[in-house]
Amino acid sequence: MGIMHGDNSGLYQAHLQLAEMYEAAGENVKAYFTRSKAEELRDHINQLCFNGDFYLHQILLQPIVTGVKEEEILSLSNVYSINRGLPTHEMAVKIIDEYQRRRELHKDTHFAEWFSIDPPYPVFGPYKAGYYINGGIASFVAGELAKAAFEHGREAYAADILKRVAQKMMQDDGQIYFLYSADGRNMGGGPSGWGAAAIVSALIEGMAGIVDNAATFSDVTISPRFLAAGINQAKVCARYGPSAAYTAMHYKHSSDDHTISLKLAGVSQKTRLRVLLPEGISHARVLEPQGIDSSIERIENSHYLAFDLPVPLRNAVADVKIEY
Repeated sequence: MGIMHGDNSGLYQAHLQLAEMYEAAGENVKAYFTRSKAEELRDHINQLCFNGDFYLHQILLQPIVTGVKEEEILSLSNVYSINRGLPTHEMAVKIIDEYQRRRELHKDTHFAEWFSIDPPYPVFGPYKAGYYINGGIASFVAGELAKAAFEHGREAYAADILKRVAQKMMQDDGQIYFLYSADGRNMGGGPSGWGAAAIVSALIEGMAGIVDNAATFSDVTISPRFLAAGINQAKVCARYGPSAAYTAMHYKHSSDDHTISLKLAGVSQKTRLRVLLPEGISHARVLEPQGIDSSIERIENSHYLAFDLPVPLRNAVADVKIEY
């Protein structure tokens, strides 16, 4: 038996989700209590399970020989724990950088660093090292890792992951598989939709940066990060089919004019923009709409111009222009 951070990060996230439901129901005392328990749990997990670079795969409760150094195992739950909000920003960056380190370490033997677990166990049930969850390369790790990297100041790495996904999974293979061998062959073993969902989430919430803060896009944050992929023009529409709720964006960057223009439409009552600035740029201002207060948010070496739209998107299409 042992303690695994991924199970506990799921419990932490569930506490926060329950607290949101309590708040929506007006049960503020219960919401406060639930959030307090979540933070207490978070403190305990981060003190016990984080080794300075990433979360340990498991904390064994009794001595056992597993055939591998447990303190070296980087498991898929690390990326899930980041996107559930468990680590601090500084811890999240450490984890993301560890994946980049392992990419370099395994570049001669593995086509990607999206390990289910690394290093694998000599044997896990019927699976030898490198097979299935015991060391296979997971498409869902690629998606979750890219999404985490977008959020924590590693946008160029996140964009690189999605470029490699597009080349390998979409252009070469024609579809997304659940697990891959070290040399990139389909190993099956699970639902390909799991990986596809994580990759779509990284595209919509990470690259396009459209995040639904409430329900049916009534409160959205839009953080377009196309520049990280060298993209100067993009059109995106994120839509919930059954409700017809949506957020749409036309993005255009002009390096000649030093401007970024956005045309936004949707149903939101509240819209916050966080526009990624070109690399090396740390100052910008809003030209349209006029009279808007803005601020610069720095995440690692990345800078975002952040501001709120004065009018709900459900009332009118918004034209936004910033200058850097």
